[in-house]
Amino acid sequence: MTVDFIYALYEVQSKTKFYIGRTIHPEQRIKEHRYGARVYKDGDELKYRYANALDSLGIEWDMEVLMECGPDTEFYEDYFVNFYRHEPLQNMKQGDSEPYMGKDYISPKDFVAAKELHQKQAKIKAVRALKPRAFSPLTRYIDDQVEECSAIQNIRARIAARKSCSV
Repeated sequence: MTVDFIYALYEVQSKTKFYIGRTIHPEQRIKEHRYGARVYKDGDELKYRYANALDSLGIEWDMEVLMECGPDTEFYEDYFVNFYRHEPLQNMKQGDSEPYMGKDYISPKDFVAAKELHQKQAKIKAVRALKPRAFSPLTRYIDDQVEECSAIQNIRARIAARKSCSV
């Protein structure tokens, strides 16, 4: 089983975090970030622009492992993006519009539970939206107007005829 690490890139002196990520090889990943910052050009990821600016200002930055966890840990990465939301994070997806983001959670597990609940509810809503509208066999819909089908019209006519004969 592989181990994932949730990490932060941060300014050494101020401890300001500017990126949250996930990797299975922290030593290799920091080298990739340093290379990305060194060869940064317009259009590259925001984290590399930020790190490049720090380098040009002589501000030291490094990587800190925040959590060690199992595979499929994108929820934990999102937790730390949410947790450090007041820092100048340069993550490409902030998730600001999600209802579970922008709140304080006691632990990563509480955040994961909230996100899983949201995703479960979204999935249920999506399934419900895919279900066809229930049509009554007694009616048919023509240009949004309800009209009884001919078989029902015939039954109603026979019932009306019986009533008129028995009177």
